[in-house]
Amino acid sequence: MTETTTIRGIVIPVAWDEKGDVISVAIATYQEEKYLVADSSTGRRLISLLKKSVAVEGVIKDEDTDKIIYAKTIRIDQYGTQDTGRKTNQINGK
Repeated sequence: MTETTTIRGIVIPVAWDEKGDVISVAIATYQEEKYLVADSSTGRRLISLLKKSVAVEGVIKDEDTDKIIYAKTIRIDQYGTQDTGRKTNQINGK
């Protein structure tokens, strides 16, 4: 069984198409770490949340020098701080 982890941070763009549209994002955490978001239907939902504070639950894998999160659920982080005891609104999940 693969362990899931929740990370909190700001959604940032990391790749654009030839038209300048964002096609890939990462989470910049409050601990100044960056997690690339794997391409999936759940991960692509984060593109519409650029510059928003979120909590993302998923499986984290280290690939080369990058940390990649395979998102399972995404929640809006209402308070945008590193305090883990705050409320969040879930926007998808299983």
